[in-house]
Amino acid sequence: MRRITPRQAPPVELIVLDAHGVLFNNPFSQFLDDLAIATGGTSAEMRRLWREEIHDDAWLGRIDDEQLWTRLTGRTVDHDICMAELRRRYQPTAVVNHIAAWSEAVPLWILSNHRANWLYERLASHKLAHWFQRILVSEELGAMKPDPRAFQPVVSAVSHPAAALFIDDQAHNVEAAAELGLQSLRADPENAWLDHVAEALSAHSPR
Repeated sequence: MRRITPRQAPPVELIVLDAHGVLFNNPFSQFLDDLAIATGGTSAEMRRLWREEIHDDAWLGRIDDEQLWTRLTGRTVDHDICMAELRRRYQPTAVVNHIAAWSEAVPLWILSNHRANWLYERLASHKLAHWFQRILVSEELGAMKPDPRAFQPVVSAVSHPAAALFIDDQAHNVEAAAELGLQSLRADPENAWLDHVAEALSAHSPR
């Protein structure tokens, strides 16, 4: 599929950010490795267990927090301690230096595969929630990216799919958004994508 460049697209009406890997860092894989060591397991097995048996249930809200940690570790653990350790590892990225300016130009949304209470708490603790007009979480949507159903609220909110600019750090999610006609960017570690957002917002601005 041919990518739509900022100058080929209609004016950007909406920017949609993934949460983890874009707005925040994404330490979850390393956390799983450390949790495996702490509970006498192996990193490979815990990653497999997460990927193949727990991931979808967790991000779609089919299990509660206690069940999540018990299934991961194979034992009863203090899930408050697990959450506290996980919570301290998340930090906002350089994006926070730009969202105020972006929000003056267009509405900002979040579209995240995550647990709603975890994400809302994280946004609140870092005083970021007020920048976002809508926060879409897989647990509440009942669908996870790259499922097209997860993007439907975005497509429905703009005059043309290409009027929405979607940013994610996962290639398969970026590709899924592009297939639906959205402008899509992959968040690279060097943050070159930030320049592309600026270009997209300025391409149709008055001169």
